[in-house]
Amino acid sequence: MDRIKLDTASFDFIEPQILRVRVNEGVDVDLSLAKQYCAAIDSITNSPTGLLVDKYYSYSLDADAQAEILSHLPNIVATAILCYRESTTIVAEFQKLFLETDAHHVNIFHVKNEAIRWLKEQLNNGT
Repeated sequence: MDRIKLDTASFDFIEPQILRVRVNEGVDVDLSLAKQYCAAIDSITNSPTGLLVDKYYSYSLDADAQAEILSHLPNIVATAILCYRESTTIVAEFQKLFLETDAHHVNIFHVKNEAIRWLKEQLNNGT
């Protein structure tokens, strides 16, 4: 299966090894939802994968949810956050502080093709 659609988000491979996550407008991602999202991602990834977080819609992500997501995605090697508005970019910069580690790179983009290119580089570099 290459696509999962939940009531609050969708997960789909837009290219081999590039998984896009798009959370619906106005969703408050708490620990319970984060666990659902991790289970969905785990169910469709079985090899190193780049994660494209498509922030087309506005939503919130609490600290417990961020910690859950970061600690339970073993196949995700890097995350690109795709932002469309300045307000979304500010939130993404804050999220990057919590998501990025030495072993998991995170970058913010405003152009989808650039985000995909960067994720492919991360996958090729083995990070």
